[in-house]
Parts: sequence; C-alpha cells; structure tokens
Amino acid sequence: MDVIKDIYTWQQEHQRKPTLAYFETVVKGGALCGFAIDLDDRSHQAGEMAARVLKGEDVKTINAEYPRKTLVALNRKTADTLGIMFSLDVLNLANVIYHDWEGKEVSRKSGLK
Repeated sequence: MDVIKDIYTWQQEHQRKPTLAYFETVVKGGALCGFAIDLDDRSHQAGEMAARVLKGEDVKTINAEYPRKTLVALNRKTADTLGIMFSLDVLNLANVIYHDWEGKEVSRKSGLK
C-alpha cells in the first residue's frame, strides 16, 4: 500500500478548496501551490557564513541573512478543477508548473532539476 499515493488520490477527488504546501512533491500530487526556500542554496549560503568565521571574522559582525532563493510550484490541473485561473504574473513567478497529477507534464524554469 502506497500511503502517499492514496492520500494524493483522495485529495484529488475530494479537494474543494485550495491547498498550499511546503514541498513540491505535494503540489505534484494535487496541492494547488507550494512555496519553499531552495535548501541547496540555503546550505551554500550557510557554508559561506561559516567560512567567514573560519577565516577569522567575528561572529558578532555577521548579520543574519534571508534565503536568497525561493521556489514556487503550481499545479494547473488542480487550479482548473477548482475553477482558479493563474495570472500571467503568477505563472511567470513559478519555478515549476505541473499540468497533471502524475508529474508527466511538467514545465520547469531552466537550471532546475
């Protein structure tokens, strides 16, 4: 029994209002949209800060930093099912757009896996 697949199937059949998610996989499964930080870039950013400390910079002089990259994932099939139309601005903002619930029809901005 594939619990994740079962949950997504139930969600696709019973969803009556938009669902927001933190992970892209949930959007692939049927959530309307997801917002997350790019964990790879965030790790690189933390490494840069650590390198500054190792080079002798005082920790007190290093300011906290917001994540440099965010990821936005959209599911157009869910939007269509709910009668929601994404504006061109929102579509242009998205890093990943799923056009189905199986992940077979996917649009990704260049440079993303």
